[in-house]
Amino acid sequence: MKQGKSLSVLKSILILLVVITPVFILNSCSDNPEEFTMGEDYLESEANLRLVDTFTVNLSTVILDTVETAASGTALVGIYSDNVLGTINCSSYFRMDIPDSYDAEKNDVYDSLYLVLEYSNYYFGDTTQTQKFSIHQLTENISVDDDSYLSNHSTFSYNSTPLGSITYKPRPNGEKDTIAIKLNDATGQELLNKLIAGSETITDTSLFINYFHGLMIKADESYPGCVIGFNADDGDIRMILYSHRTSNNEIEDVTNEFEYSATEKQFNNIKHDFSSTSLSSLTQQKYKLPSSSSNGLSFLQGGIGLAIRVDLPSLSNLLLFERGKIADAKLLIAPATGTYKGDYDLPEQLILYKTDKVNRRNGVVTTASGGSVFSTRSVDNLYHENSYFQFDLTNYITTELEDSYVDPDEGLLITLYNTDATSTLYRLIADAGNKNTKLKIYYLSY
Repeated sequence: MKQGKSLSVLKSILILLVVITPVFILNSCSDNPEEFTMGEDYLESEANLRLVDTFTVNLSTVILDTVETAASGTALVGIYSDNVLGTINCSSYFRMDIPDSYDAEKNDVYDSLYLVLEYSNYYFGDTTQTQKFSIHQLTENISVDDDSYLSNHSTFSYNSTPLGSITYKPRPNGEKDTIAIKLNDATGQELLNKLIAGSETITDTSLFINYFHGLMIKADESYPGCVIGFNADDGDIRMILYSHRTSNNEIEDVTNEFEYSATEKQFNNIKHDFSSTSLSSLTQQKYKLPSSSSNGLSFLQGGIGLAIRVDLPSLSNLLLFERGKIADAKLLIAPATGTYKGDYDLPEQLILYKTDKVNRRNGVVTTASGGSVFSTRSVDNLYHENSYFQFDLTNYITTELEDSYVDPDEGLLITLYNTDATSTLYRLIADAGNKNTKLKIYYLSY
């Protein structure tokens, strides 16, 4: 009897273990990377953690009045057009300097003058289409006032007759990493004559700049298709003068290079035309275009200064919650399905600014430790339906609620980060109605 009773008890224990073990496993393991976990400090008997993701998230598009494009390290040249954001036309201005050293003798014979550009491997658009660029000599110096800067709207006068041009199909990721554009022979001969004469115009930087103000590269409007990036750091752009001399019946080739080093005087002029798009009403930074007026979409693009404004009108509802604190807050912005193909078609990183009712940038949004809040990116490369950019708003929202008041005129601006905003045309088309565009807050009541 005792043995039978023991077997019965053992059987009951085994059955109980079979029931409990799966439950324990299910509650101990999770494959959801977004699941929020609490530390031991919050495991109080009276604490209650809940997720609230029903806050209203309103998106709008704004355009910054200016984008500083000087010294970005990239010269942008080309024209791109589509029915989403209209036409973008990029031209690049820069200054050339005197040779670091030169080699010229009395009997040297001029051969040619070339401008050599290095691909940066960046492009926007269709590189299979033929492009035509022209090089123009500036008729005034590149300069700015003390209280201004070189921007996407800056321009300087230039000679309408080009020094040279090139018609080609760009290969920014091909075997050749440079393109060479032949320049006017009369200009080349004049430069050689000054080298031979040892003219101060060639040996003194300020004199040379007043003689040769600089160059501008622009695209021919008859050849739209893509925008190409060229390296524009020290030494990347070269103007090479080729000549030769005869000595002891032997021909010696001679090369002299005019350098590019004044990177602060290089900038990109970037024009846009929204007239045939839903953004046609965007003319000044103080205006915003709600997503409800642009087919539920909002737009961000580098170079021309398009930014996405985020308003959270129901954020003040948190003030009605019972005593507690925000444990975690995440803002998710989803790209519209069909507007990208993969990682490359979406910006790598975005940054958040605080803004007011006229869309001014009033400082970056920061974490509790004082660091800037950047996006993390999740890309659905299989179906292109569940991609999103995520921002940590925990410190921002906590700070907003500290004085028990939420300013209805304050919002957030999403822009590209760093030089992406000034030297690329990366864009994001955000879908305000997408299930992944939302604000998620984990609220701890106690």
